[in-house]
Amino acid sequence: SQSNVVDFQSVTNDCTQFEVCRLFMASLMLSNSGNVLLSRDGTESEEAATSNENCLRIELLKSNFELPMETYLVPSTIVDDNTGINSVEVS
Repeated sequence: SQSNVVDFQSVTNDCTQFEVCRLFMASLMLSNSGNVLLSRDGTESEEAATSNENCLRIELLKSNFELPMETYLVPSTIVDDNTGINSVEVS
């Protein structure tokens, strides 16, 4: 819905360059995890998109965020509950 969409510029208004970079990286991480959708604001050409500072839009898809590094288990640490043995074979 439109109420879940904001311009990146409105999010970064009055931010320092450093903060803009951090917010952009955070936006990429949220996009990668499926929480937000990053898109251009209806610009058809690549040249128009790069010249328009308002073209990046952020749409909220879901508000809950799991920290992937807190829930990730490397295969070597996964132990079968029935046998107590690591199910990944080391070659």
